[in-house]
Amino acid sequence: DTTQLECAAQEGGGLFLSVENAEQLSEALVSAYEKPQTPEGRLIVTTTSNGALQDAAVQVLDAGTGEWVAGGRTYVSDETNPRRIPLEDGSYRAKVAAAGISGASTLEFEFDIVEGGSVERSFDFSSGEVAVLVTRNGELGDATVRVLVNDSSDQVAAGRTYVAASSNPRVLTVPAGTYDIEMKLVRIKGDVLHRIEDVVVTGNERTDVHQDYASGTLNVAVMRDGTLVDAVVQVYDENGASVVGKRAYADESRNPVSFELIPGQYLLKVRELRGERHEIGASVMPAEETALEIDFANQGP
Repeated sequence: DTTQLECAAQEGGGLFLSVENAEQLSEALVSAYEKPQTPEGRLIVTTTSNGALQDAAVQVLDAGTGEWVAGGRTYVSDETNPRRIPLEDGSYRAKVAAAGISGASTLEFEFDIVEGGSVERSFDFSSGEVAVLVTRNGELGDATVRVLVNDSSDQVAAGRTYVAASSNPRVLTVPAGTYDIEMKLVRIKGDVLHRIEDVVVTGNERTDVHQDYASGTLNVAVMRDGTLVDAVVQVYDENGASVVGKRAYADESRNPVSFELIPGQYLLKVRELRGERHEIGASVMPAEETALEIDFANQGP
């Protein structure tokens, strides 16, 4: 049991040196031989999360050269947490990384050991929950969700809401901190990416976020002299950017074609296969269906 072995070394003022092969064993023996007496200085690190001990890896580097000097794990036992790392007098930089917490930052700090003294540091890696509820026209909506470090594109956690109460709201566990929540509707075309900024997540608590989207349905039937025809329908937004396109076939099961869109003004460019082209404007209203019939026999090119 690694925890017990490290505890024995820590309590007895000895060294715990982990090895995985003969070369590392040789280096460990040399290190033990060259340091017959354990330094009196100590870095004492306590790591917790949500009111309990938290396992974390501690690395100590020489502040001047950046070379590794010592290290260890705190684990979740009060025998090794706080972790006491023997050190000679000098200047150091330490890195503390929580184990098993997705998105947890590696904490760094500098310190000095003077005349065999001790330096104590405590770190709280408490995590909280962010619950993201996404609705569309007042009903559960399917969306992808990303939790990002505030004012950045660094992702901490991600998921999808779907349209089931078991997954919407989508509950994600993240380290306590300030985040931006990015949501994007699935299968809905238009400006469907939304970002809520400065969402504060507190340790051992739940933060609720709600985003409601509006959408409307646009149904487009394409024909000639009242007979359905093969055609390509391309939808553009009011800025001229392509949003989505579909092909309408000459059968009732696939003509008219249907688009689920964010409300707004759109331009439709319709091209009959091996035939004419036509453009027409369309308005999409929230939670409503808009039906258009385009008959090439009655339209100009």
